[in-house]
Amino acid sequence: MRIEKNYVFTGFGFNVVIPQVIINSIAGEEYPDLDMNALKITTAKNLLLSKSRISGAQLSFLRTLMRLSLVNLSEMIDVPPSTISLWEKNSEKITGLTVSQERLLRLQAIEYILDSERDSFNKEIVKAEDYLTENIGHVELKASSF
Repeated sequence: MRIEKNYVFTGFGFNVVIPQVIINSIAGEEYPDLDMNALKITTAKNLLLSKSRISGAQLSFLRTLMRLSLVNLSEMIDVPPSTISLWEKNSEKITGLTVSQERLLRLQAIEYILDSERDSFNKEIVKAEDYLTENIGHVELKASSF
């Protein structure tokens, strides 16, 4: 086991630099210790808050994250599916989205993430009779890793 100071993850089709990643070794092969669900959401949040224009690979990532088909995304942002497909294939290039189309995409993706997190949070809420009175006064945090 070792720690990579700035691990570059390329699994989404573009570089995501992750600080302080634990690298495990199994049978001579090295694997990063990543929580892929947390990495997807964190990457999407950082991408959506970025002031940079969205590339084709990033568009594909967001479309996949939101579980949209080319047709669904096409209808959302008013761009033909064939154009979206071309942008996604030219993954490193900036899309031809107008600023207003990109803003709409970002807002829809943010809404998707918020809905997803709300659903996840609701599943974690326990019933009133399950609350433990012994723990009054402190909160136990779960360690999170990517």
